[in-house]
Amino acid sequence: MIDHVINESEKAYAGISMAGTFMILHGGLSLWWAPEGQAYIESRSFANRQLKIVGKCRVEKVSRHYEIGNLGKLVGDSLGLCRALDSHGLADLDAAVAF
Repeated sequence: MIDHVINESEKAYAGISMAGTFMILHGGLSLWWAPEGQAYIESRSFANRQLKIVGKCRVEKVSRHYEIGNLGKLVGDSLGLCRALDSHGLADLDAAVAF
């Protein structure tokens, strides 16, 4: 899965100015944020090219699900993280399910 994200992103950015600087991301998927997954991402030279929380983050009065651990991962693990990338907010998927 990690290879897929990196390989497909490289294809999408091939030939443009951001080809060597684009960022990758994934939600709170265990495979992605496990130490082994992060080591693999580092072996592909993307350790510093993924969106994640850095530094300290203080979270009060919310469930443990939103606390920031040692992994520096993004908060949450839902498709909602990607809604900013799709201005339609997954409208195509919603319409297909409704249909």
